[in-house]
Amino acid sequence: MDRKTLALYAVMLIASILVFVLEIYYEAIGDALISLPIIVIIILTILSDKQVIHIPPLLVILAVAIMYISLIGHTVTDSPFIGTVLDTMIGIMLGITGLIVVYALLRELPGFDRERPALVSFLAFTFSIAMFALWKLLEFYIGEFTRFDVGMTVPGLMRGLAWMSLGAVITSVVFYAGRSSAFFDATVIRFLKKNSETIGIAPVSDNDLITETIKKGENERTEFKSTLRTNLQTGDKDKRMEKAVLKTIVAFLNTDGGTLLIGVSDDGSISGIDEKSFENRDKMNLHMTNLISSQIGNEYLPFINFRIADFDTGAVMRVVCEPTGNPVFLKDGNTEAFYVRSGPSSVELGGMDLIRYVNNRKKN
Repeated sequence: MDRKTLALYAVMLIASILVFVLEIYYEAIGDALISLPIIVIIILTILSDKQVIHIPPLLVILAVAIMYISLIGHTVTDSPFIGTVLDTMIGIMLGITGLIVVYALLRELPGFDRERPALVSFLAFTFSIAMFALWKLLEFYIGEFTRFDVGMTVPGLMRGLAWMSLGAVITSVVFYAGRSSAFFDATVIRFLKKNSETIGIAPVSDNDLITETIKKGENERTEFKSTLRTNLQTGDKDKRMEKAVLKTIVAFLNTDGGTLLIGVSDDGSISGIDEKSFENRDKMNLHMTNLISSQIGNEYLPFINFRIADFDTGAVMRVVCEPTGNPVFLKDGNTEAFYVRSGPSSVELGGMDLIRYVNNRKKN
């Protein structure tokens, strides 16, 4: 841990202890129940960073901010607005915690092949509700068996639950829509990566994922392409190569998702993507993005993620596609084509076959 980070944790620790003492003084038992574990976690992080557990700085800052807002609500003002902000922030924090717990149970980092972001987001939300209920239950019984007045009422509990649920929903929806954002990278993903050994997550590189995918061979959810736009027979740029790539992506989007490896031959050997046909790697990535935008649609970019990994025999672009739930068409001039996966192939559907397929997918 560098000195700046250590200093930040030290400041947060002092601030947390101060808040905890004031919460006990003002008999804010429910808030003290949150402050105490935060203090313990910060101490563990300072004394044995990564050996026991590592808490990302942003998570610590969020937790301490919640503590101070709570303290303001008990000492400075009893404004309903403060309570609303506090409960919403608690929901956001519990939502983040829920995401961490779900991925820890899955023993995977976000982005694995068979990931179901919608299900992960829903489970994180339900975890948030459960943790909030347990916290309030504990707070209630502490008030019952001690001299402390927790001041809990049914209407107040329901309002708190409603605003907390809103915060948890915000976290889940934003995570589902853009889990690769800087915020989640600095909280959820950083926590999982830094504590991967402690919680049993083996960090997996893009190279390892590609190697494992190649071993399984082509199937309904996996396809190999040797090139992005270069005809290997003629050595020239060929629009048909690009169409073959886009056709596979559209088929994955319309079916159950899948992984396309560009730079891998049909036999599984890594030949390398035709990177030399571009000025540089950034230009190649931009070209891929433009292909998707112009011939599939900008609205489907969030469902498609591609990254490049280097091997001794060349680079491989790994394109991971998630099912959209809506029909996706490949645009070619004035025509549009609809593709689905059938075994290891992408098949075009039209007419009544297309209508029946879409209707069956909606029913399922």
